[in-house]
Amino acid sequence: MTDDEELMREINRHADKAEEMKPALIDRYALATTLAGRFQQHSPDEIERMITGVWRERGLAWQASKPRE
Repeated sequence: MTDDEELMREINRHADKAEEMKPALIDRYALATTLAGRFQQHSPDEIERMITGVWRERGLAWQASKPRE
């Protein structure tokens, strides 16, 4: 399994948890930052975009908490 496949598996695993936690919201940026520590070939911003895509596909909501620059 490639790192990218493993990253997507992790994102989907977290999406499964988010579905179980409804209506609670997940902090996309915090999750992206955490996963970026493990999947260093991707930036937190890239991972956040991947998370957003998976969450949209599944109809999940998220908490907007990315720090402003």
